[in-house]
Amino acid sequence: MCRGSTVRLDAKALKEAEANALYGLYTGAFVLKEVEEAFPQCSRRTLGAKLGALPRGLEDTETSLALTRAVNTICGVKRRQCYTDAELRQAAYEHKRQKNTKSVKTIEKEYGISKSALLRLCKRLEKDAGRKPSDAKLKETAESLVIKRPGRQPYLLDTENALLFERNAQRGDVAEGLTRQGMCADAARMVQAIGAAAEKAGAAPAHVERLKNAKCGSSWLQRNKKKALAMVPHGNFVKASAVSYKRAAAASPELNDAIFDHIYW
Repeated sequence: MCRGSTVRLDAKALKEAEANALYGLYTGAFVLKEVEEAFPQCSRRTLGAKLGALPRGLEDTETSLALTRAVNTICGVKRRQCYTDAELRQAAYEHKRQKNTKSVKTIEKEYGISKSALLRLCKRLEKDAGRKPSDAKLKETAESLVIKRPGRQPYLLDTENALLFERNAQRGDVAEGLTRQGMCADAARMVQAIGAAAEKAGAAPAHVERLKNAKCGSSWLQRNKKKALAMVPHGNFVKASAVSYKRAAAASPELNDAIFDHIYW
């Protein structure tokens, strides 16, 4: 434990905190000093050792959650369905192709996909691809499969969500920050833009329609604000007050140059 720790976490909560801190350190979202302030229960030595053990070049994208899986694994966090639809389709193809076929255990270790989820999709793939298809036909069929997961899926990735709130926090440092209604509208525009990009990429029509008609309300704001705080602990994301204009004036390069010239020349 670091000095100044006042709240003791249970084992599961401590692993979650370590995973959030490690993710932020790896991506450069914050530095070690900020992590110590936001997660005082996490050991600096432990975080440093786990950060060094992570392979370089990992990242989370719309088609891969490689970084999140690696962080969860090294921190001992168990999360279900920590993979994208694209990775699930790729895993089904790699399991059923004729050359370099991957076993269920290998796929489960690499992607974190359960045996039951993989075999269900493979059964659909065999049905749609036909009898003894070529690898090219099998891959094309796998990429066209529609993935249906239980429950409502989030509009944004965790990284996109953190970016949205961090952008408004920075806006509050140089100008008037957005209100709650403004944040909801900004989030809806961001999700709709993602939907337009997904449509160009040939995503499923139902998925595109859901994103393009997204409505982010107050409950969405509160739920995603907690996620963003976990990833960007130095951001407070509060509504900026009228003093923001004074901060903006103080941060103005032109004003600073004028004051400097007035004092020193």
